[in-house]
Amino acid sequence: MNVVNLPPHAVTLRSDAGDVVFPPSGEVARVVTRPGGDAVTVPGLGPVLPSEVTEGVSGLPDPEAGKVFLVSGFVLANVRGRADVVAPATGPKHGVVRDDKGRIQAVTKFLAAPM
Repeated sequence: MNVVNLPPHAVTLRSDAGDVVFPPSGEVARVVTRPGGDAVTVPGLGPVLPSEVTEGVSGLPDPEAGKVFLVSGFVLANVRGRADVVAPATGPKHGVVRDDKGRIQAVTKFLAAPM
């Protein structure tokens, strides 16, 4: 199975067998958004922009036999029905490995896209 890493940085998967590093592929999958509307003025805060509206995902290739696409968690949250798309499990209950400054060094699991 070929894992295609679509974030712009390497992802390290840590297991008892050692680390597997997935280098960036050179292609990047991103969530496409647009402004959610005009700013409103909130007393004491000034202008506040509404949340952006998600319009889909760009840079995610169509399914291909023998390939799994590794994406960011934000991209994964905007993908449905793709068994070939996973993201690093970076939540506190997933065993993520961080350095002394809190930066992610490795993950121990991947999450699947919602079906």
